[in-house]
Amino acid sequence: MGLDLSCNEIVISSHGHIDHSGGLINISKKIDEKKQEQKIPLILHKDAFRNRMVKFKDWRIINLPAPNRSELTRAGYNIVEKQSPSLWIEDSILITGEIPRTNDFEKGFPNHYS
Repeated sequence: MGLDLSCNEIVISSHGHIDHSGGLINISKKIDEKKQEQKIPLILHKDAFRNRMVKFKDWRIINLPAPNRSELTRAGYNIVEKQSPSLWIEDSILITGEIPRTNDFEKGFPNHYS
C-alpha cells in the first residue's frame, strides 16, 4: 500500500486469526529502529495466542497458526494483552477491548472448530 510505518508508536491487532496477525513481523521491520529498541507496544487480546482449527463437513481439518509470542518479542514488540478498554498515546487512541456478542444474528465463523 506504500504506507510509511516508520513513525508508528503502537500496533493493534483486533484478534489472532492469521489474516489479522500474519503481517505483524513485516510491520515491525518497517518501524523506526530507535522505536524498536524501546519495544513498541503490540496490543492483543489474550486469546489471540490460542490455537485454532477449521473443520469442514467433509471432515477435512485445517489448523490455523496462532501468532508466535517469542517471534513477536524478538521482532521488537512489547506484547500487551488487554480485554478491557484502554487509552494510548497521550489518551488520544481508545482501544475498545473485547466486545461481547449480544445479538442473535452474529454466529461467528461456522466452520470454526477450536
